[in-house]
Amino acid sequence: MAGGEGSEEERGVPASPTAPEETDADAAARRMLEELQRTFVYLETSKKRYFDPRSLVEASNCLRLEYDVWQQNDASEYQTKLLDMLEIGLKKHAPRQMKHLNDVFQTGICKQKICKECGLKTNREEIAVNLEGPVRGRSSLSELIQGYCSEELMDGDNKIECDTCDKRTTTVLRTCINKLPQILTISLKRFDLDYNTFETVKLNSRLEFGQELNMKRYTLKGFDVMDKHLEMLAAEGSGDEGGDEGGGDDPATPTRMRRVSSVGSVGGFDTPNRGDTDRVEEDPLDVLPDEEYMYELAGVLVHAGVAQGGHYYSYIKDRDEGSWFKFDDEDVSPFDLSGMERECFGGKVMKETKYPNGQVHTVEQESFANALMLFYEKKVKVEGIEEGGKSDGGLVEGGGLEAYSKAVDKANDTHVRHSFLLDDELQNFLKGLLVSKVSEPTHTRRWRTPMTRWHAPVAQDF
Repeated sequence: MAGGEGSEEERGVPASPTAPEETDADAAARRMLEELQRTFVYLETSKKRYFDPRSLVEASNCLRLEYDVWQQNDASEYQTKLLDMLEIGLKKHAPRQMKHLNDVFQTGICKQKICKECGLKTNREEIAVNLEGPVRGRSSLSELIQGYCSEELMDGDNKIECDTCDKRTTTVLRTCINKLPQILTISLKRFDLDYNTFETVKLNSRLEFGQELNMKRYTLKGFDVMDKHLEMLAAEGSGDEGGDEGGGDDPATPTRMRRVSSVGSVGGFDTPNRGDTDRVEEDPLDVLPDEEYMYELAGVLVHAGVAQGGHYYSYIKDRDEGSWFKFDDEDVSPFDLSGMERECFGGKVMKETKYPNGQVHTVEQESFANALMLFYEKKVKVEGIEEGGKSDGGLVEGGGLEAYSKAVDKANDTHVRHSFLLDDELQNFLKGLLVSKVSEPTHTRRWRTPMTRWHAPVAQDF
């Protein structure tokens, strides 16, 4: 379907009344929202096996990406600027749907300062649509998130002014999450600067991620629970006076503090390995219910290529059936989840080359196709999220079916007609008619000459 041609009326864009005071930025945001609605309506209801997104690409000019919209841009940058533009459009045309957008995509980030002398905690909240972390020096997703949700001790010349103490004190700076969205997006920063050549390069190193993700340890509540637990252990330790009731290498350390985690530490405390029951007696985070923090992998965006150019494609989970599919331009094919490590983790892969003489040569080489963005969906729906309904203005929420149904029906009708004309059964039927006319008996000779002259070549083409 010609997604990039024709007027707005021909393409089914709803005729939203444009107020005289609408600025160019407002008009661009409205068109971006309309084109995104139109895209998803066509994807859901069209009978064609693909959708032409040219009009959506052209509308993306308003995002002011680093490069032209017809060239490769960073996917994380596009997502961030797209959601910002949708927010502008929704505020003006469908303010009641703003909360829905925020609950689905926005992550609340808390920047916390903790005075080590008086214990004063001050929080500053920020909003992010994805968690972005560098791949360099990381081997797993947990390490990447731990690097994002980190603590830094400001001491010596770096002490920070405390309002309560009225002086510069040793302070802990902490980053954590205080609001989890329905769809958690994690961007893997694989594009980095090579300080030897001062050129942008792509890091193809291996980074593992799982099908499930528990975000409990990275949240503000999780940090608060661990802070109280550590305070309790410190009080117990000061009362033990070096007693050895905990046993182990250090008699002064209680047993529940001596534990080793397979995923490292977060915020200065070790996270227990749940499978190591012999060494772990309890986990303070168990007071927080897992179901409120559990996510399942729902999609992976892969970049194949180098920093200067490449190709994007995706692996997406069917929420109804639980099966996975690979979306590569107009080709959609089933995907075996067992191949996720080979296709998305990156790192070194073994490549076989078979020669005509039967010999097989195997070499280890770097994989240039690896995950760039991960999309995790919360197992339990975020409270307050509702299905979309009618908007306040001329736009239609929840897919825009009413606004675009006429255009979709027309496109589907055209597609069905074209499909019928090219159907094998119809072609064979027409071929049979033409061949039968060419071989008619002599008493119908008056029809034979024009049939032979004009239709026999057509029949031969079949």
